[in-house]
Amino acid sequence: LQNLKLPKLRKRIKDKVYLTDLTTALNISATSLIDHFKRNVGHTPLRYLTLMRIDLAEKLLVTSELTLSEIASECGYDTPFYLSNAFKKEKGISPRLYRQLYRSRIKYLLA
Repeated sequence: LQNLKLPKLRKRIKDKVYLTDLTTALNISATSLIDHFKRNVGHTPLRYLTLMRIDLAEKLLVTSELTLSEIASECGYDTPFYLSNAFKKEKGISPRLYRQLYRSRIKYLLA
């Protein structure tokens, strides 16, 4: 499992990543990979990928003018709907509201 390179997984954030892809590449069982991730990263591989995608979405929402559809694509989600659901589950608010609140806060701080 020393071959497990998290930066490689980060680079594939836009790709569809399946557990079987990882287990095949590392030549280990799914159970071993999940156990390794939980012990060393604190999450399952899928959860880790979701957190990376939401983190990227959060950054793009506040630092870009990309549409929600464009952000979804950049973060590996097929549609803005899937991004919105995942984002709301993690952050408790929709991506659109998150962006609006962030921009309102910046305007307030600059006023």
